Amino acid sequence: MGRREETEIFVPKLGANEVPECGKCGAEISELGGPCQACGSWRVIIVHQKTGVRTSVRDQNGDECR
Repeated sequence: MGRREETEIFVPKLGANEVPECGKCGAEISELGGPCQACGSWRVIIVHQKTGVRTSVRDQNGDECR
């Protein structure tokens, strides 16, 4: 039997006033832990609503989530 690699889905913790959006199409992501419902991209950007600061989400290895 072949070994199946399991991929752990990285779900960031959101603070107050932080909204996840797709890093490809810009749509707001309603459900973290899956691809964008609009375009299917896995790239997530966290936008702070008050400051407008945009932060790309990185996994445990420091790689940008795509």
